[in-house]
Amino acid sequence: MTTFDVELIKILAIICPILLYFLYLVFAKTLDIKKNNLILDFSLISAFYLSVRLNYLNSDMVNMLDILLIISFIKNRKILSIILSIMLIILYCNIYDIYLLIIEYCFYNLLSLTKFKNNKFLFSNIIITIKVIIFLIVLNNINLISLLIFYVLMNLMVYLFTLMDNVLNLFREITDIEKEKKITESLFKITHEIKNPIAVIKGYLDMFDISNMEHSKKYIPIIKSEINRTLTLLQDFLSISKITIEKDLMDVNMLLEDTISSLKPILNNRNVVVSYNVSSDEIYINADYNRIKQTLINIIKNSIESIQKNGHIKVSTILNKRYVDIIIEDNGCGMSKSELTKIKEAFFTTKEKGTGLGIYLSNEIIRQHDGEMNFESDIDYGTKVTIKLPLDI
Repeated sequence: MTTFDVELIKILAIICPILLYFLYLVFAKTLDIKKNNLILDFSLISAFYLSVRLNYLNSDMVNMLDILLIISFIKNRKILSIILSIMLIILYCNIYDIYLLIIEYCFYNLLSLTKFKNNKFLFSNIIITIKVIIFLIVLNNINLISLLIFYVLMNLMVYLFTLMDNVLNLFREITDIEKEKKITESLFKITHEIKNPIAVIKGYLDMFDISNMEHSKKYIPIIKSEINRTLTLLQDFLSISKITIEKDLMDVNMLLEDTISSLKPILNNRNVVVSYNVSSDEIYINADYNRIKQTLINIIKNSIESIQKNGHIKVSTILNKRYVDIIIEDNGCGMSKSELTKIKEAFFTTKEKGTGLGIYLSNEIIRQHDGEMNFESDIDYGTKVTIKLPLDI
């Protein structure tokens, strides 16, 4: 191989794993610091391995491998920088005096703890300068081409990492802005929703004559109803921002029986019949009993309210290898395709006095259990809700 080929292999061995790390950051757009650091560690170790395997061990290679060490310093990967320092000392103990190597790399690690590291370019160039001095003292000569490549490549890496940090900070700011936007939109929607019942209450209070008993009988129940609607809306909205999941081992069949038992007064009052088609085997899942019950009650109440006459609700379970499907089917009024696409959105409702937060809240609860909630519906035929939850395996 020519000198050019050798130098090119050295450069590619260093650059390729790091470029893959950059590509991951760009396309994954993740702000998970632990995950990003893990990928960075893997890319630096991979670059180190490739450099050692693809290149002959010589004094010039010290330059290229030190780039990885400097990057670990810049990215504050303390444990990795110590590991790389030890590996470099072991690699080059046959070329340099081992005591000099220990002093050199200990100095680099101590230097990384100073304020110089805050200026990435200054920090990297200080190490380059120290390297040049060591080469001149120990070897009495220096390969200018290798030094030039090392200098250019090191500063290029520092520039790219600085640029990538700026991109991630920009993405983080955009994410924060989007969160603030969603909060603002939610506050606007909740204000708009609360305004309606309050306007109704004000209207009836303006017409209310205390001395008129007919007004009392007619208006007070309406005012109470609107107040309860407002309180329900606020409670649902607060629940969304304070969803806490406390998982424990629970029996799905027992949960279904408990849920239906809680709803028996409403079911009897609306003449709705419930039938079961559940597995005879015990089904255990790791979940929050009260939260899942809250979800089931919300769905079944929606089914009850959608039924006009000859009501029938079918509750069934289907066991898969890793999941259990809890299925609730009714013969209610059903929903159109356009309503189905919006059913999981906050504040969307098909009921006159609905808050539009019940299904949204239920979907969030199931999602936090690593499950799914899906809807199927046809106008005048009814609705089918499938809740998929992971089994306790």
